[in-house]
Amino acid sequence: MSNIYTQKMASVSKSLTSAVKAESSVMAKCVEAAQLATKQLNPKLAMDKAIDAVVKLYADDFGAGNVRRNFKDALTIAACADKAITFEVPSKGEKKVVTEKPEDVLKRGKHAINSAAATLRGTKGTKTPAKTASKAKPDAIAGGLNPTPQVQAKVSEAKRDEFYKLVTKCLENEKSLALLKDALKSGGYRLAKIPKSHKDH
Repeated sequence: MSNIYTQKMASVSKSLTSAVKAESSVMAKCVEAAQLATKQLNPKLAMDKAIDAVVKLYADDFGAGNVRRNFKDALTIAACADKAITFEVPSKGEKKVVTEKPEDVLKRGKHAINSAAATLRGTKGTKTPAKTASKAKPDAIAGGLNPTPQVQAKVSEAKRDEFYKLVTKCLENEKSLALLKDALKSGGYRLAKIPKSHKDH
């Protein structure tokens, strides 16, 4: 049986060849190829090594131009599974920080995809296996090792909102609510529900 980690897939080569020939959007074809090639990421390797191994497999399909770079960038993003990515994109002459799922990032244009991939490569050299990429720490995905102040602020805001949602969810569970009340009481605070008759006032 052929080894999926060491032999090329015809479907991936076909998409890359189309990108080289510019039969359709080059980036769209590179994204298509990358999404197909994610199954070839070896879970026994660190993520950056797994990505490099797949890129190397298709070295003779890249031709000239930026096909290799675009394929690697798209593969880097696709490898993140469902983990949100925080990165910078140009917006009216300025840079805007956005947080999106990999599938949404890959629907964007080349510059946004390149930017997101560059952000992710800030974690290059980590020993995160390919199969656990989606479990990487949020800080690693959102901004790499050297995030900009804007990215740091965005991540902090996202964490804060996530915490508030968690607290609100706890209030719906009687056991969790009791634990929360005890914790607040020990700190000198009291949690009380607003009477139904006062909610609209």
